[in-house]
Amino acid sequence: MRENDLNQQRRRLFGMWFADMTLEQTANYIVECVRKNVKQTVHTVNVDHLVLREQDEHYRKASDSADLITADGMPIVWFSRLVGRALPERVAGADLVHKLLLLPAEQGLRFFFLGTTTEVCAKAREVAMDANPSVQIVGFASPTPGELRDPEVITSLQAQINESGANVLLVALGAPKQEILIYRWEAHLDTVVNIGVGASLDFLAGKVARAPRWVQRMGIEWLYRLSREPRRMWRRYLIRDSRFVIIALRELFASR
Repeated sequence: MRENDLNQQRRRLFGMWFADMTLEQTANYIVECVRKNVKQTVHTVNVDHLVLREQDEHYRKASDSADLITADGMPIVWFSRLVGRALPERVAGADLVHKLLLLPAEQGLRFFFLGTTTEVCAKAREVAMDANPSVQIVGFASPTPGELRDPEVITSLQAQINESGANVLLVALGAPKQEILIYRWEAHLDTVVNIGVGASLDFLAGKVARAPRWVQRMGIEWLYRLSREPRRMWRRYLIRDSRFVIIALRELFASR
């Protein structure tokens, strides 16, 4: 985590510093970072990420280096209130991406999409430009897993991002791949703000349906996604993420 002169209030939870900011404040903070050329790595953390952080040493190292961490999950927000370190609201990656892409071009944000598929990136750009004709999406790339292990391809992708003039990189590879990639590539990138955005571009493109707002507010968006993609999601939500109960209890007892 880099120190800077910008105002970022934080709360310590689960061994991480979560931003004590609303969605609006988070977007404004990112704009200010771009304006002042203050490098930032942004992680939007949910329950699954907390579990992965305990299991994956490379992801833990990447998350420890993040400059801005938001609570992308109502269980984290609820827990913060329970232990007296209340976060103001959930700041989900999909909501943050939507908010940033709607900002006027005068704010100076220039986006590059990395990840998911070429079709999704193209459709996401089309949807974003329909909603905000002034948005600057200066490029996208959808490398395969094999290409992301090829040093020559990696160097070429980094050059493509830098030559595009982008100052905000949205990486849609899913956790922990996207956070680890940002951690390893950051020194080679000219972008100012790098964000791991998970399925945000898939949501934007309409490839994956997002839960209704009332489901999100109830904190059961995971159940909606499980019902839509049971074969892909059951192991994550029903097996792996059950460990969050242990993590939360440990944090609760440690805070007393």
